[in-house]
Amino acid sequence: MRTFVWLIVGLLLAGCTYPGEPDCEAMRAVTLQAQLGRETTIEQFEAWISETYHVAPKAIRTIRAVDGRDYWTVYWDVAGRTYQAELDNGKVSKSAGMSFERRKPSASQIAACLGTPTLYYARYNWDLGKYAMHLYLLFPDHGILASGAKYFYPKPELVPSIDGDFPIWHLGFGPSGSAEQVLHRIYIEDSVSIEPSIPAYQPWPGDWKEIVVEIDPRLRQ
Repeated sequence: MRTFVWLIVGLLLAGCTYPGEPDCEAMRAVTLQAQLGRETTIEQFEAWISETYHVAPKAIRTIRAVDGRDYWTVYWDVAGRTYQAELDNGKVSKSAGMSFERRKPSASQIAACLGTPTLYYARYNWDLGKYAMHLYLLFPDHGILASGAKYFYPKPELVPSIDGDFPIWHLGFGPSGSAEQVLHRIYIEDSVSIEPSIPAYQPWPGDWKEIVVEIDPRLRQ
């Protein structure tokens, strides 16, 4: 009976992590990045998604701007990942995103696919009714910003640490370029990529243990 219980626990824990080796090709999303900025119609873009990602046309979700403008938000799901892109006046926007809905890769798995991050930003604050640790890893040569979070409640006695097992929830894609260019082109939910937050990013320290976390002053009380 005890063996059976531990087997169930193991399966539950395994469901929270990315199994085996990460899909580096999917994480780099080279084919999607090649579409950024291209002229197209919503019908042509849907056809490209269906052919490239082997997604049934009916499974592609499109939302038009409520004011009737030629602005579309497009979503499609592939193997536990949700992609998002926008079309504005017949052109694919300069950024797109991919979220990991089920199993999330670790920060070290992302680095194994994309190389050493150039810059990072880590923040500990109160978010969504819980204490939260956020991590952002910037890979400007790939035009990618990886982001993830851990949530805690009640408040931990010590500020949580960050290591290579930190879960990554989202990848933002844009054309490669300087760190500032990539950050400006990629929209992040809490807008840390928009100035004046850019100076908050720091050079990669070389080791997870050396990451400096920005702590919300209110949490020091």
